[in-house]
Amino acid sequence: MMRGVIVTTTVIVGSGIVRTYDLVVALTNGGPGLSSEVPAKYVINYMFSAGNLGQALSASTVMLLTVFVLLIPWVIVEFGPKKHT
Repeated sequence: MMRGVIVTTTVIVGSGIVRTYDLVVALTNGGPGLSSEVPAKYVINYMFSAGNLGQALSASTVMLLTVFVLLIPWVIVEFGPKKHT
């Protein structure tokens, strides 16, 4: 019965983790030094400010693959074939 709630919560929290750029910039404006550096901020900084598009695209691809590596096994376990005992 709680399966739908857990799936919905996981999706919402997962999307919030990836979208941390706006929170970091709004609250700390990059923070003192590198103390508030997150992967999303790193990608945006290299894509728009430094002009190094290749490095930004590779970093965003690594972020996407990390999410898939964590998500796919969970989906297989959660929604895979059930064993009836």
